[in-house]
Amino acid sequence: MIQSKTRIHLVGTTDTERENGLFAPNYPAANRKRYLEVKRAADRNPFDADAEFDLAIEDKLRIDALMTYYHKTERKNEKAS
Repeated sequence: MIQSKTRIHLVGTTDTERENGLFAPNYPAANRKRYLEVKRAADRNPFDADAEFDLAIEDKLRIDALMTYYHKTERKNEKAS
């Protein structure tokens, strides 16, 4: 069983600024909302294996999107140099 004891502390003054640190700029709004809902559900009940599994999947998708964004940005910067 996976337990989600990690709390996300983000710097920012508004919810939007805090969320922008979690997601790639091109990450769809529906996916952002789904991730936050799944995260809240897993935080409410850390022993719910289904919620933890869903969170792991959503987290993987979110991180993959971030890595793709950073990789593309890095390539653009290398070409511009």
